[in-house]
Amino acid sequence: MYQRPTCPMCHKAYKNANTLKSHISQDCGKLIRTLLAILSRPTTTSCRTRVSVDREFSSDGGLYGETRKAFACPNCDKSYTLYHNLKRHRKIECGKAKTFHCPYCPRSYYYKSDHRIHVMRHEMKQFN
Repeated sequence: MYQRPTCPMCHKAYKNANTLKSHISQDCGKLIRTLLAILSRPTTTSCRTRVSVDREFSSDGGLYGETRKAFACPNCDKSYTLYHNLKRHRKIECGKAKTFHCPYCPRSYYYKSDHRIHVMRHEMKQFN
């Protein structure tokens, strides 16, 4: 009896090897590459803490690449380049406790997505 080609990652069966190859390169492969890229990021930096850089000269003669943060939080010392980031900070972070706690270590997070990535790193270490 003919055995249909099966994906080794998600176990989906395909009619022929070509469709399986495209599935692995586009669907499962993309997911694996994305997860590995997320898990390989350094734990000390977060995309939410990076400062965006103004790539033009400022009007007051500032240097090229000078950072400009126009929106400051009135309750703490944080400031942001975009207003919606300040709104998010005030709604979720400012003066509030971190709600997502790691079951493996004492770290905690404001955002569920950051917590998930952190927990996945712990779980990946268990497999290695």
